[in-house]
Amino acid sequence: MTRSKLGAALQHPARPLLRSSAFDYEADDTPEPESATGQYPDDVWADSDTSAAVYAMNADETDEEMPPEPESATGQYPADVWADSDTSAAVYAMNADEADEEMPPEPESATGQYPAEVWADSDTSAAVYVTELAKRTPARIESARPRTLADEPITEPVSAPPTPPVLAVKAETEDRTLGLKADDYSDQVGGIQDPEQAPEILAGKVPLDVQEIYQIIREVVAVDSGAAPYAFVAADEEFNTPGHLAYQKRHFGLAVGIVRASQASGQLGHLVEIMQRRDPAAFSEIFGAEWQSLLATTNAAAEPDRLRPVEGQPLWSALWIERFKRAADVQSFQIAQNEHAIEHLFRPMLPTAYELGLMTDRGLAMALDRVVTQGLGAGLRWVVNAVGMLRTGLQRTTAMRLLGFESVAQLQAAAEWTPQDGIFGSETHAALVGELRRRGLIPLPMMNEMMDRLVNAAEDSARTRLERLRHSTHFDDVIYSVE
Repeated sequence: MTRSKLGAALQHPARPLLRSSAFDYEADDTPEPESATGQYPDDVWADSDTSAAVYAMNADETDEEMPPEPESATGQYPADVWADSDTSAAVYAMNADEADEEMPPEPESATGQYPAEVWADSDTSAAVYVTELAKRTPARIESARPRTLADEPITEPVSAPPTPPVLAVKAETEDRTLGLKADDYSDQVGGIQDPEQAPEILAGKVPLDVQEIYQIIREVVAVDSGAAPYAFVAADEEFNTPGHLAYQKRHFGLAVGIVRASQASGQLGHLVEIMQRRDPAAFSEIFGAEWQSLLATTNAAAEPDRLRPVEGQPLWSALWIERFKRAADVQSFQIAQNEHAIEHLFRPMLPTAYELGLMTDRGLAMALDRVVTQGLGAGLRWVVNAVGMLRTGLQRTTAMRLLGFESVAQLQAAAEWTPQDGIFGSETHAALVGELRRRGLIPLPMMNEMMDRLVNAAEDSARTRLERLRHSTHFDDVIYSVE
């Protein structure tokens, strides 16, 4: 299908929505002297914090000749100095000043790498070495080490260190099976084929007609409007429900019908317009002489204006609630609710969800769930953020160039159905993913993976709602065609 055909197909179709006259909508950054190696001055060690101090000490006392230090087994360092030790300079200076006293060799460890009383790779290795040395020549240690704040006289009593906490003994009832190895445990790395996942079969698509859309909507809103969906009325529940983020902060006003068309959003205004168009007589009879004020208020451009009272009373007052409940009994108004849900929520959602790859009844239902609960704009942004694969600027630019588009505006012009504003929004993201999918240039997430991503991205009540749809037995998981 060409881009122009795709754009046309995803817009409102030219064909009538009604399947028959009897059923419509029922159912969207001076060099130092070098050493023998040419790298460092001869009597200065590299990488030692105290090397400069030791170098100055040796320069001032050149009349005192020091015997050569015995080399270590490796010939690299004096035998009693470790490389890369924070205390190496101090210990070396101590041996140079008092060379008349010979130290016995340290016993090696079992590995032959470290003296037996020093642990390898331990933060306390330097401290242990100095402690063992102090047992034999404590004065040398005192003269060699630098003076610190710890040498100052203590003028205040020092309390004993706190007793370390005793680790609690694990209960005998703890589940010991957590430490068991897996039944398929193996250390073999190579020689095993990585299993391939079978590709999704997109054949056998069925037309997405009004009746199919209606069934999707009814499954989504079962938790919104209950057993009598057309008669559902809510009086500013979000504002009045403790714990809700809108509690005592934001008015949503009256909500009516199967998708809870709310007054603040303007969806209630769309609904009452359809109701009045479908049955003017019944509309004026039920809503009274001020029905025009009802239409004007609920369809006002600004949200605060849509929440204004009509006939001196807010729409969530008992008077207006009673009128909307009466209207729910009129068949033409029930059909109006179906039309509103399809044309003002489902169809505007469809291109974005479908182009992302949510092509089945279950996938579209999960996308619609977010639209019904969060609104068309916020809901679609949430869905695209959860399953859209082009997250970074580099990913988006690379994808567009792969398809021959040099700008967002160029992509939008080709897609036709997206906003033509040069902004990489949710719809444009979906359009780019859809074109990548059609051309088969790169592998994309499959539908099951995307639906799982929707669930994993959700929290609290949103997760509960999406999990219900993900595992519902009321879907056929058919792949739809929008041609």
